[in-house]
Amino acid sequence: MHDQDQDIDQLMQAVVGGEVVQFPPSKSRAKHTDAKPEQAKAAAIAALTAELSLELEQNAAPVVVDPRTLAVRFSNLKHIAKSPLHYYDAVQTDRDDTLAMRLGRGAHAMVLGEPVIQYPGRRAGAAWEAFKAEHADKEILNAKEWHIASSVNAAIRRHPDAQRLLLGSEVVREQQITWEWLGRRCTSRPDARAFNASFLCDLKTTQCADPEKFWRDAMWRGYHAQLAFYALAVRHATGVEPSDLFVMAVESKRPYAVTVLRLDDSARIAGEKMCRLWMERLLACEASNAWPAYTDAVVTVSALDNDGDPDNAIDIDDTDPVWA
Repeated sequence: MHDQDQDIDQLMQAVVGGEVVQFPPSKSRAKHTDAKPEQAKAAAIAALTAELSLELEQNAAPVVVDPRTLAVRFSNLKHIAKSPLHYYDAVQTDRDDTLAMRLGRGAHAMVLGEPVIQYPGRRAGAAWEAFKAEHADKEILNAKEWHIASSVNAAIRRHPDAQRLLLGSEVVREQQITWEWLGRRCTSRPDARAFNASFLCDLKTTQCADPEKFWRDAMWRGYHAQLAFYALAVRHATGVEPSDLFVMAVESKRPYAVTVLRLDDSARIAGEKMCRLWMERLLACEASNAWPAYTDAVVTVSALDNDGDPDNAIDIDDTDPVWA
């Protein structure tokens, strides 16, 4: 028994980053002190293994992805509007999963027929990890997200134009398209398009589907550029230029209002010009393998016009500004 205790004491040390680290007794080990000695030893080893695995994972060097090896996706391309550095970072990391993103994915999955499943418990712990692994091919929603996605789905099915554009019998939904533009490999997955490529439609969940307010936000977010990019992909895949580009806005709260907007020629042309500018910027960065931020130069600044009111000159909340 003494030898076993000595072995466990030795196991309580681990080499991490070239240094010997002494792990203090964890809660998971302490709670087993009243159990049988053999069970306590096994629990201690299991707890130590988990702690060591976490430590090693945190110390692991990140894998650097060369953007030139990846097909261009619009979800990444749009970041070069800020700077090449933002594009480079977008292809390196998974963006934080927000409630708005989960609601959007859940609504997309339910409306467009992707696998979706509800998980009633808390998204943490062994049960959650096991459920997530078992259903890795599905979009997993909690009860609130499921309710909202179901309500969005029902609202679209009640709207004649929305139902026709997304769920009609002649609609191709979420078809992966691999194509080439300006000599660069690209990949796109439009939400819906007509089988004869006469129209293209993208679904967006939003807080406000008022046409004027939503479209102002849509232009800021580059939705017209996204539709233009998808139209180029469809033309490559089918040989036909979609004549109509639609964006469908559905509110993610009651009463789940639906608005269908059609891009006119000016919006379509502006979107395609934006995509071309971004792509040319990307190709230049890839050729030099240089990914600068906003500027590498020192910027000289002047006072801004604050409408003559000195109280408008500062942000006393000490928070980053939100541009809208």
